Amino acid sequence: MTDHFKAIFKTDLDRNLNFTEETIEILDDKISVYDNNKNKILEIDNVEKLNIEYGISICKLIAIDKDGKVFEVAYFTKKKADNIRKIVDEFNLKVKTEIIEKEEERKRSKKEIYGFLMQIIRKYKKELTLVIIIFIIGTIISLIPPYLTALLINKVLISKTPSQQVFLTIIFLMLMSYISYRFLYLIGDFLMNITQIKIIKELRELLLEHIIFNDISFVEKYSPSRLISRYQSDIGRINSFIAYDLPSIIIDTLMIIGTIIILFLLLPFLAIPVIITTIVAFALFIIYERKARTVGKKATIKSVDIFTKLVNILRNFYSIKLFSKEREEYEKTKNTINDWYFIDTKLVKFFIMRADLISFIMDLTTVFIWYFGGTFVINNLIKLGILVAFISYTSYIYSPLYTTYERFFRDLPSTLISAERILELLEEKPKILNKENALKPNIVDEIKFVNVTFEYEPGFPVLKNISFTIKPKEKVAIVGKNGAGKTTIAKLLLRFYDVNDGEILIGNTNIKDIDLKYLRERISYLSQNPEIFDNTIRYNISYGNPNVNEIEIIKVCKIVNIHDDIIKLPFAYDTPAGEEGTKLSGGQKQKIAIARNIIRNPDIFIFDELTSNIDAKSRENIFSAILNISKDKTLIYISHNLSEMLNMDRIIVIEDGKIVEEGKLEELINKKGKFYELFKNQIENLEKIEKVNKEFETFSLNIIKDKNVIIEPTNRPSRVDIIYNGKKYENLMPKLLFPISNPKFVGFYDDNFNEIFLLEDYTILDENSRKILENAIRYNSIIYKIEKIRKIDVEGETIILNTIINNKELEIKITSPENLFIFEDKILFIDENDNLYQIILKDLDKRSLKNLNKII
Repeated sequence: MTDHFKAIFKTDLDRNLNFTEETIEILDDKISVYDNNKNKILEIDNVEKLNIEYGISICKLIAIDKDGKVFEVAYFTKKKADNIRKIVDEFNLKVKTEIIEKEEERKRSKKEIYGFLMQIIRKYKKELTLVIIIFIIGTIISLIPPYLTALLINKVLISKTPSQQVFLTIIFLMLMSYISYRFLYLIGDFLMNITQIKIIKELRELLLEHIIFNDISFVEKYSPSRLISRYQSDIGRINSFIAYDLPSIIIDTLMIIGTIIILFLLLPFLAIPVIITTIVAFALFIIYERKARTVGKKATIKSVDIFTKLVNILRNFYSIKLFSKEREEYEKTKNTINDWYFIDTKLVKFFIMRADLISFIMDLTTVFIWYFGGTFVINNLIKLGILVAFISYTSYIYSPLYTTYERFFRDLPSTLISAERILELLEEKPKILNKENALKPNIVDEIKFVNVTFEYEPGFPVLKNISFTIKPKEKVAIVGKNGAGKTTIAKLLLRFYDVNDGEILIGNTNIKDIDLKYLRERISYLSQNPEIFDNTIRYNISYGNPNVNEIEIIKVCKIVNIHDDIIKLPFAYDTPAGEEGTKLSGGQKQKIAIARNIIRNPDIFIFDELTSNIDAKSRENIFSAILNISKDKTLIYISHNLSEMLNMDRIIVIEDGKIVEEGKLEELINKKGKFYELFKNQIENLEKIEKVNKEFETFSLNIIKDKNVIIEPTNRPSRVDIIYNGKKYENLMPKLLFPISNPKFVGFYDDNFNEIFLLEDYTILDENSRKILENAIRYNSIIYKIEKIRKIDVEGETIILNTIINNKELEIKITSPENLFIFEDKILFIDENDNLYQIILKDLDKRSLKNLNKII
């Protein structure tokens, strides 16, 4: 502990706004400023308060002394703003502490990047070492055939007394050498590929875990498209380099060293030019690698830009069509592609020039060896076999230089860039963390915002010192113009972000002390832009409560008035929603999201403009349901709809991050202040606006639960009659509401599609009724059974199955992995035309199972 305040830190701009550091020293109420040469240039005593003023690309440290005099102490860019702001806050709170700024974080060095790669290598050192040992043994064996070739020429082919036994022995040894090293290479390649798969799995899991457990601000900072690019492309490059390029370079380096030794043993005077050529080649690799890394970084950035622009086009496709901006978007993206093309062409020129230059030098060396070696053979100074073997061995040096080293030094720059990009992500640690022994208090308690200030960007507060209390089970509306800070309050309560100043309490517990998972389980938040998963409607509704049963799902869907829409979809509740809910309307997506939040049964509901995309009838239905389900719960309701506020206990009005009014609806209207200004048009029609007094509709469901029901056929194969509790219901259509996840659950409907009964499990029926019902279901919800799978092909993302169904050959196309549903004993899938098929695994023959294993 210390009994004074002391801070030492640096700025990055000087008095004249040049990029030159100045040092600031603060000791209690005294500030001293030193220039880059450590000369004192400013001193201020009796400082009472510090502040930061923000401009465009510049910030100013402001000091106010006890007499109210204002000084501009220092200037700095926004890069420094966060750290200096923390010091300012500590000074203004009169905290006794010492803050000595660490040296500015230097740019990530090659050593750090190589260190990151080494961490991955160490995890797989056993596998990589085994691969290298196998390849080294194979390489040593591969050095034998050229020497055997020399013996074959000298002892047999040009010998005056050739021996058949020597000839056969050499041929046998040559054959065994080729078989041995090819077999070892086969084993090595297999192990190398297995290691590659392990590394890519490890990196993907590592990065996925880091992304999914990080903060919302992390995804906002990097954007989904850039994260996907790093997840796919960068991990692929790192994996290929570690599992393929690195072992290859080690193996081939050892082979080159071994070959050079052999060359010196054979013809030392001709080995010297080969070594010189090798040294020159290495020098060219290093020179060009430095140039290629700079250009490669630019190419990577442009490649990511292309990917990001394409994602942006696809996400905003309707707007592009609506505003006829196809040409403009095409030209913008085309320009980025052209920039990438120019940079990548430059990179290719580097590689081609290097490869061709090295090749030319090697060709000259080969000619040199043939000339001088041939001369020595003609003059009987060396034997022909030795020269042939020597030239064969030079290929063991030149071939790796052409291939392995060329690929290694080509891939190295892009791998280092990828490693740096992955390392950058992994170094971004979550800021919203659970405390040890985090609490799980009663969430149905007072919510208090105490002097809360929050800013997404330094210097631009969204909430400014706001305080308010929400009582347990109170219904509170929060209103204000767009950008006033309403949604931010919800995000802070869920602790998606931490406050910059002040505190948020539930009961007497700061939310920072509450277990994060528990907090978010007990608070339900729904915005006007619901997120829908690329999965079935059932999955989306039960996402927050996966153990919920079919009846509960139907009840909540009736509450939000979407059940009738869902049962008309091709597969009812098991219909895929599509990526981002593309197969649903905006209103349907919002209703599904509301159902998902209701079914969680939380303690606190936060609804943010949830009825903005819903028709009037559904809005009243849903709002009535919300009031009913939140009777014993706290409700925070963000809205621009006056009629919904009639049912609120209290209204909080926010403007520019501050609470400007608070009270009951009638009080705020009579006050004619900010609330009145916001809702003037709606207030004038207040007589037409009625409070939602509609009795909540419980949607009692007619559920058949006992066996005392008889199913009879009708003149229509797709309809049945039901006799239940002594009453006959005629011409009902049976429909599977969960045809994939629970095909035993049946709904019965009349000709106007009114729901008459729900049967949770039709297998409870007597055998005759069950058979009649199953037959009728077939004419409404047929699931084709695949008997055999002849062949499976994959074209892009489309899986093509050549099948046998009812002894007839049929080609089926599955266009999305989300249309494939795998269970323990069966597989169901939906084809491109929305037909449903099933495969009973125990009924398939061996060939069909083998084909199925190709994709599953």
